[in-house]
Amino acid sequence: MTAVATDDAAGPAPSRPLRSRVEGFREDPGSLVLPIAALLVLGQLVLRGWAAAGGFYLLDDFIFIDRAVSLPFDLRIFEAYNGHVMPGSFALVEALTGVAPLSWPAVVVLGLLQQLAIDVALLRLLVLLFGRRPAVLVPFALYVTSSITLPAFLWWAAALNQLPMQLAVLLALHYHVRYLRSDDLRDAVRVAVAVAAGLLFSEKTLLALPLLVALTLFWFTTGGPLARLGETLRRHRIAWLGLGVLGGAYSAYYVLNVTSPIVGTPTLSDIGDLVGPALQRSVLPGLVGGPWTWEDFPPTLAIADPPAVLEWLSMAVAAVVVVVSVLRRRGAVRAWVLLALYVAGTCVLLSASRAQLIGPFALAREYRYFTDVAMVGALCLALAFLPVRDAPTALRERSLRLPAAARTLGAALRRWRLLPVAAGGVVVLLLATGSVVSTVNYAQRWHENPARPFVETARADLAGLPGTVLIDGVVPDPVQWHVLGPYALASSLLAGAPEARFLHDGESAPAPAMLDEQGRVRPAWVPPLTSAVPGPTPDCGWLVFDRPVPVPLQFGGVGPWSWVIRVVWLSSTDNTGWIAAGDQRVPVAMPAGLHEVFVQVSGTVSTVTVELAAPTAPVCVPQIEIGSAQPVPAGLR
Repeated sequence: MTAVATDDAAGPAPSRPLRSRVEGFREDPGSLVLPIAALLVLGQLVLRGWAAAGGFYLLDDFIFIDRAVSLPFDLRIFEAYNGHVMPGSFALVEALTGVAPLSWPAVVVLGLLQQLAIDVALLRLLVLLFGRRPAVLVPFALYVTSSITLPAFLWWAAALNQLPMQLAVLLALHYHVRYLRSDDLRDAVRVAVAVAAGLLFSEKTLLALPLLVALTLFWFTTGGPLARLGETLRRHRIAWLGLGVLGGAYSAYYVLNVTSPIVGTPTLSDIGDLVGPALQRSVLPGLVGGPWTWEDFPPTLAIADPPAVLEWLSMAVAAVVVVVSVLRRRGAVRAWVLLALYVAGTCVLLSASRAQLIGPFALAREYRYFTDVAMVGALCLALAFLPVRDAPTALRERSLRLPAAARTLGAALRRWRLLPVAAGGVVVLLLATGSVVSTVNYAQRWHENPARPFVETARADLAGLPGTVLIDGVVPDPVQWHVLGPYALASSLLAGAPEARFLHDGESAPAPAMLDEQGRVRPAWVPPLTSAVPGPTPDCGWLVFDRPVPVPLQFGGVGPWSWVIRVVWLSSTDNTGWIAAGDQRVPVAMPAGLHEVFVQVSGTVSTVTVELAAPTAPVCVPQIEIGSAQPVPAGLR
């Protein structure tokens, strides 16, 4: 009997679901958008989560936490900081410090949530503008994989400004497109709200306004330049009026209340010194998956340092992309003009301010100042190649006389729809690979933060020594720059740590400790800068009973400063009293026996006055020393 071959025996049945899915993708390529976008976002968040988790707070991060802990939460959050107006950022630090004090994992989670919101907002904007087509994945991938946004994501002080600003600009663009299509003033109000919210975090949100104007003039009006301008002003005058009032009021507040970082007027030569390196060594390599390699830029940051081959490759790719888009689509040049103006505007601002402090060559490769260029670059790439839906100015394809072979190839590509998708997949894969290399190389430097082991060691030791009182001191320079003054003190670094208790002027402690250079808790001692004049009572020193006793210091005492005084006493009964010196009168407990107490005071000190509150028996004070406290070296005492 002859066996009949079935589908199960021959094996084609298992391939039918795959074949049907392929046919489904060919019929509806847009169904690829969300799954692939989700994979891109997931990869970005995993990679950046790993990079961020190995880092720690840096420089201004500790300052912000210190401010949140030590200052009341009031209108002072509107005061400028280093040329920035950032009340929203200060409020965010206040909230996070209250919920999870000095918790780096909480900072990482917050950053990942913000980055997720930005990714979703960008994808929504691209779909809104161009439809749910696979082509939007290329500009989306360009942003998601770009290392231009990496430094400002990892460093919290920069992320506090840059992440909300990016989200605000994308939301403003999204609602503005809806408004242009519907003339619904509610969307115009949402645009203004998004811009206002972004301005609470970064003044650079103002750059959203020229983006909104350019989008309207270039893609949502018709005619010549004057006709476009007239139509824009006439049709959308209420929206522009609201945004103009908002931008004008904010600008006036900034000019009147912020010490401007702009020094002088930059010349064309100054701007050129920044624009050239920025494009060649920073922006273009960063938009094609670079820079791959980095140059150390202390303390733990790094600036872009792409290899020469990547510099030339990125310029070649940029030239090809621009030429192809212009040959393929009428009006594509507008997108590149918009991007060029945005980059040039950023360079003008930097040339007039930060370039004079950092230097143009290093500043051009500092991605923190170009973070938003990645977002604008992705948008302009899409605008150059894709027609905007429901826009009166469409990017029509040019009629080009192509060779017969090129026409045949184009027809084949149109019939087999998955080939362009595959080509786009190759581009995305190359961008993702460059992103991984760039992120890993940057993270190696980012993870080398000496503040992390210092703070973690201190907190672990303090957790095991409850009730320990620390005398403040300057931390090692690699942990926090000494030029930051009071913010380079241990109390500033541990301001958000609930287990840290520091001695302040006008306070005393019987056995205080200090942090050594590794962050270990060590007993404190006072190398005497001067000491008390020997007392008149043999075997007692200075006898204190029913009246205050001023004890003079040798060499006339010490000048104005914050000092630690070590007082030794011998008493037969428990007492309480005061030690007065400099500008303070400090209450102290004097238990029976031979003891010592450390008192912190400020001001000029020439005498130390010891007084008993309710004398029941005399107290001998054989020794008084004053100086700056130091930790006892490991292995001693």
